[in-house]
Amino acid sequence: MSDTKHTPGPWKFEPADDGYLYVVASDGCTALCQIAMAEGVFANARLMAASPELLAACEAVEAFTESDDDAEYTRIADMVRAAIRKAKGETT
Repeated sequence: MSDTKHTPGPWKFEPADDGYLYVVASDGCTALCQIAMAEGVFANARLMAASPELLAACEAVEAFTESDDDAEYTRIADMVRAAIRKAKGETT
């Protein structure tokens, strides 16, 4: 049994014809958040959608402080970079 208390990622955001933007789970069906379209909404939605990856990257960095493995360092650095790019909207 997992200790995860949130909906597992990845998450993404999708604008809808109803004037809202939705943050949805990887199943494509579970709406995690409904946001009215307004100034700055896309930046906020990107950050919300990147939350699972940002949490995983932070947890990996925390765990890595106990290790000297260069391959693990590279893997974690890649996770962190990917999460940052997603939060900034630099990836799809």
